[in-house]
Amino acid sequence: MKKQQRNYASHPAGYGFFSITNQLRYGLVLLVFIAMLLVSGTLTYLSFQAQMQQLEVAQQEISQAAAAKINAYLDDLQRKLSYLARVQGLTDLSPEIQQKLLAALTRHHSAYETVAILNSQGKVISAVSPYGQFKVDTITQTPWILYALKQKEDFVSPVEIDRVTNLPIVTLAVPIRDIEDEVNGVLIARINLKFLRFFLYQTNVGNTGYTYVIDNRNLLVAAKEESLEYLRLRDLSDQPFIGQFKRLNTDKSLAKYRGLKGVEVIGAVAPIPSLRWQVVVELPVAEAYAPIRQMLLFMGASISIATVVTVGIGVCFQRQIVFPLQRLTTAAARISTGNLDTQIKVAQRNEMGVLAATFNQMTLQLRELIQDLSQERNFVSAVLDTVGALVIVVDCQGRIIRFNRACEKITKYSFAEVEDKLFWELFLVSEEIELVKSDFKNLHNEQTPKISERYLLTKDGKQRLIAWSTTTLLDNAGQISYVIGTGLDITESRQAEIQLRAGAERERLIAEIALRILRSLNLDEIISTTVTEVRQFLEADRVFISNFNDDLHGRIFAESASLGWESISDLFVTDNDYIQEIKIIFSQGDLQQIDDISQAQISPRRAYYFAKYQVKACLAVPIIVGDEFFGTLVAHQCSRVRHWEQVEIEFLQQLATQVAIAIQQAKLFQQIQALNVNLERKVEARTAQLQQRMIELQDLYKRQDEFLHAVSHDLRTPITGTLMLLKHWQESPVGNISLPRNILERMIESGERQLHLINSLLETHVSEIRGITLNYEPVKISELVTFIAEDLESLLVKNKASINNLILSDLPLVNTDTLQLRRVFENLISNALNHNPPGLEITFQASVEGEMIRCLVEDNGVGMSEEQCAQIFERYSRGDRARSTGIGLGLYLCRQIITAHGGQIGVKSSPGAGASFWFTLPRSDKN
Repeated sequence: MKKQQRNYASHPAGYGFFSITNQLRYGLVLLVFIAMLLVSGTLTYLSFQAQMQQLEVAQQEISQAAAAKINAYLDDLQRKLSYLARVQGLTDLSPEIQQKLLAALTRHHSAYETVAILNSQGKVISAVSPYGQFKVDTITQTPWILYALKQKEDFVSPVEIDRVTNLPIVTLAVPIRDIEDEVNGVLIARINLKFLRFFLYQTNVGNTGYTYVIDNRNLLVAAKEESLEYLRLRDLSDQPFIGQFKRLNTDKSLAKYRGLKGVEVIGAVAPIPSLRWQVVVELPVAEAYAPIRQMLLFMGASISIATVVTVGIGVCFQRQIVFPLQRLTTAAARISTGNLDTQIKVAQRNEMGVLAATFNQMTLQLRELIQDLSQERNFVSAVLDTVGALVIVVDCQGRIIRFNRACEKITKYSFAEVEDKLFWELFLVSEEIELVKSDFKNLHNEQTPKISERYLLTKDGKQRLIAWSTTTLLDNAGQISYVIGTGLDITESRQAEIQLRAGAERERLIAEIALRILRSLNLDEIISTTVTEVRQFLEADRVFISNFNDDLHGRIFAESASLGWESISDLFVTDNDYIQEIKIIFSQGDLQQIDDISQAQISPRRAYYFAKYQVKACLAVPIIVGDEFFGTLVAHQCSRVRHWEQVEIEFLQQLATQVAIAIQQAKLFQQIQALNVNLERKVEARTAQLQQRMIELQDLYKRQDEFLHAVSHDLRTPITGTLMLLKHWQESPVGNISLPRNILERMIESGERQLHLINSLLETHVSEIRGITLNYEPVKISELVTFIAEDLESLLVKNKASINNLILSDLPLVNTDTLQLRRVFENLISNALNHNPPGLEITFQASVEGEMIRCLVEDNGVGMSEEQCAQIFERYSRGDRARSTGIGLGLYLCRQIITAHGGQIGVKSSPGAGASFWFTLPRSDKN
């Protein structure tokens, strides 16, 4: 920016009698006589100023040195506490580890009186004190714990007197953060202030001077000559000298006042930044001014005579020469400290006046120039901080000089963390460090700006791809002074570009396979080509298609493997059990993604085959032809573990669909060829099916008739008896009729039987329409059977039956609905009692079978035939009509309940050998 040139008027060249030359000429003789006196006076003045300045520097250095030592000691205490608080999951560590960490912390510094870890509720979970026992409530009942938890920042408590040790202490509170950077506790340390007295005793302030420390509340925390054990935090707020400390901190000068001991002192104050305390150094005036007084007395006696002689002449020369020079000197000193607003007021019309006017013009121009430079600097800084691109400025050695906000946002580093650090040590991946160093050395010989792409390593270890444009700034000698790098983060755009190319290639491959399917009916060729192209596209080590459906030319198998990896063509030929396991896994249409075989929960058989064929990662999708499971399309990574991306999974699923289309197309072709041959067989088979359906319908109608007969008989019989008894009582002339208990019990039993029949019908209907709703919970079968036996004791006594519970108490829990399982046991017991004569013995057993618990309910009754066993769980099946009192729904409901649990139910029996009902339930620890 161009500045407007200003014209400043100058004084005339002639000064007449008022010129300095004439004044010096006329006063030369007098100056010869009094030169010695002036020299003596000047030396006296300079000596006085030197003594005062030395006193001021000494006092300030003493106070600053003491404050720096105390501040460094406190910073070290707080820094070690902060390091421990940064340990991830500190509050979740075991108490033994927490105790060891806290004990190690207290061993580093004797100032740690108590160190404790508190959880997010303010409860002490671990604490250590090298001084023995301590009260937990002295820690938990402090307000700064809540402050550290709520404000989520470090906190230093005011000074207080420990009620046990009678010593002054402060408490440091540092929040503890978890992995998500959330505060979940506080690390507390109580600091003993004994160390203050040690530092104060090391501070030497003359013979009678002293040092003390006050906190931000103006309380006396420590004094050099006062024992900490008897210190009571004396309040100095009402002392007059407290008000002067603020001015001392601002002016950085000495002050004279009545000090702590009530005598006149010269004091200096230095702050302790970490605690906002102050160190005060006070030297009594009598000791401070003693050397100065001696010097002044000696010098005063020497110049007293000369002063009387030269006072008249001195006054004149002082006005003409000395005063203007002093003003120029003072103004020059102020300008050197940065005060450009200094102006010299000299009204003389001589060289001093011209010099003063010129001096004022120079300061004005300098002030305007600095203001323009400051505006330019602020403008450049604002542009760098607001621009979206990364801007890094390094010197000729590669040390970071400038680091804008975009860089801070991308790298997660602040400028303070990277300033003066070498760029390649912080931000470059190890593979590119030497290459970048070589490019940096060759920048002087290359044309700039230079364009390059490099990975930038962030603070959290992530890599960002940056497009850099590098230029250099040269000094007057043509050497590089600074290197400016401007970069754009192209990580997302580059990833999107790669994904677009991969997506296009994926769509091309799918389209080619689809076109190949449309043009060819050679299934073997289609499958072989597919596995080869899929392996090349996914860069997998092995890809194969397996067939678990024997309808199409036996078993189809196509494989493509990279060199060095064994073929698995013999896997499905030799191990039928493994084939059945694969069918179970994929028959429902679910895919299987395993990124790391060593971490996956798979069967021992599959783990064996994965190890045999060196499989590290596996991705398998089912091939569903129509609604049936045909086989799998599988990709193996043998050289390394691999995370399968979602696009890769979708790609494999799309290819599985295309393969299914090809298989279905081949099947249709075969079906068309075999249609004429199999048409007659299908007609015969359909006729046989219709005949079978007619037999089933006839059996269904027969069962329906039996059910209606049973319901009408079971409902009509008790109602008829009850009506006959009631009509008999109605015809009786007696007004009040007494009812025998046995008749009442028979009526209640009759009503309960009717209610049970109706409830069974309703429950069967609801279970078929809505299904059975289960409320799962872990259940101990042995205890449940014991409770059921106790509840059915009256029924067992009535039928003269007994229950033998052989279920072990240490059997694993089952995951079941307690109420529904109870109904299963009760129905099985009731069925056994209803279909067997009195004196029946029922035995309960249970055992573990894989992930299921197998329950067994056996009796020594009359048994059943194979036909009855096959129909007993069907709806309305009543077994032996001679003793049956139900409608054939109890065991049907048992099957519904067990099936809803994911188990199975069955029966083994023969006539005269009793019956053995069994069912399975899932284990609680496996579901």
